[in-house]
Amino acid sequence: MTAVATDNGRRMPGGVAAVQAFLVLVAGASLLWLVSNVGQRAWQPSPEIPVTLAGEHYRVGPSELRWLETFSALHFTEGEDTAREIVAAEIDAQLERMLDHAHERLPAFADWYYSLSGEYSRMAMAALSYANLADPDYVENRAASMLFPEDVWSEDLERLERETVARLHAHHARLRDGWLAEVSERLSAHRVPAPLPGTDAAVEDTIVLDALTHELAARETAALKTRVSLSTLAAGGAAAAPALWRAAAARRSATAARAAARVAGRGAARAGSAAAAGTLICSPGGPAAVACGLLAGAGTWVAADWALLNVDEYLHREELVQALETGLDALGEQMERDLLDAYDAVLAGHYGAVQEDIRRSFVPARAGGDANGR
Repeated sequence: MTAVATDNGRRMPGGVAAVQAFLVLVAGASLLWLVSNVGQRAWQPSPEIPVTLAGEHYRVGPSELRWLETFSALHFTEGEDTAREIVAAEIDAQLERMLDHAHERLPAFADWYYSLSGEYSRMAMAALSYANLADPDYVENRAASMLFPEDVWSEDLERLERETVARLHAHHARLRDGWLAEVSERLSAHRVPAPLPGTDAAVEDTIVLDALTHELAARETAALKTRVSLSTLAAGGAAAAPALWRAAAARRSATAARAAARVAGRGAARAGSAAAAGTLICSPGGPAAVACGLLAGAGTWVAADWALLNVDEYLHREELVQALETGLDALGEQMERDLLDAYDAVLAGHYGAVQEDIRRSFVPARAGGDANGR
């Protein structure tokens, strides 16, 4: 029994070794079969697209070029938003300055309106216009010449446009320079020698960012040369003042009946005062009595007018000035809306064209991405 056990114990290690050897042979044969019969998958890098900028040459993969395209689009979109903010700030500042000039002239206009010369000129022009011998808008035209002198109005509008264009020009230059700096930095790691003439690399599709840069500069120049001229503004104070006076008249329409009563009372007072003065001063009679009466009556008439105008001014001057100030504020708001709309149209057209230039310039990048299933 002892010998048999010993023999069995010696045979067991040999059996395990045989099994292990068999497994090794099977594994090796399987690996050999796999190596011999399963083809390796070919790996190819993404095709690189040639790019040129400022005389330098680069070869860039589609993913990096898509990043550059996205960055460019977002960069100029943010630039458009900033441009609108610049325009709004400049218009606000310049219009405030323009309307401050008109506000400063309101006391002078009120002085004229409540003067004897103003009163008699309005009466005379009203009579002449009734006979179709004068312009019925005499007061409106007088307001235009006093509140919005044509030379000052035109100069202020030109300054508004000039300052706005100058600020937009500086903004566009900064925007373009910032874009070039970022793009150049991103491309710097992909710089390659210039391709030799006649090689395939020299004739394949190339993204020419210099062309895009030139298009951007040309579009900026064209956009800034577009004069934002509105018919109502270009007409100057001659167009603005009538609307302002009508607004003021509408504000004071509630007192129209009272004003008519004052005019009627003024006429009655003038007539009565003139008659009484003529009788009193020229009572001695004689050939000079008629002339004396006329002179005395005229003097009393003027004196009555002066007194009544002073009363009218004391009671209603502040109301007239306030109505005109309100009209000026409304005019400023309308002008601001008109100018913003006009500049918005210019900026929308400019930056819309810029975005189209960017998309067109990076077409090879999108084609390369599509070819790789991205």
